[in-house]
Amino acid sequence: MNARILDRIADRSGDFLYLTPGQVAGVVGQFLKDHAPGITELSPTGFNFDGFDRQFLRRLANFRKLLTHRSLIPASLFFDPMIDTKLPGSNEVFRRAGVVVAPEDRHTALGDARATIEVLRAGYKRRGGDGVAVPATPRCPECGDRKTVRVHIGFDGWQDEPCPACQTIATAWGVIHSEN
Repeated sequence: MNARILDRIADRSGDFLYLTPGQVAGVVGQFLKDHAPGITELSPTGFNFDGFDRQFLRRLANFRKLLTHRSLIPASLFFDPMIDTKLPGSNEVFRRAGVVVAPEDRHTALGDARATIEVLRAGYKRRGGDGVAVPATPRCPECGDRKTVRVHIGFDGWQDEPCPACQTIATAWGVIHSEN
């Protein structure tokens, strides 16, 4: 947490609910009973949940029972193996998803939660009446337009096609600007 958040916690300023570590699991458990009966475990999501948040939450014995061992990494929804060599960081994911996060909301519990929700909404779209979520089409790495810039052509591999918006061709080896 940044110093500004630690100061607010120490001063107990603002209209926030301040809980002791022992109270957290009880509040979350009661919320589930009231709003999601039948759900006894949560599958967490976040940009660095496993590497950061889980380390703290696993110390809370009662809370540990509420979390599954699996988590969803929002960056995986915007990972393109044809142009990325690793999962993109949160700033790049926000850019690709078209999500704007105010600087004062970065690295705060509510700000990060809201940004993660917006990234998930941008990363999934609903199809038909069956409600099945499918990954959204990839964005052009150069202009961010949501267009397919690589087309799978079966056993022969991939065909590189210029982005209709900026004529960029994205390949597994980088970005090539079209002369056309």
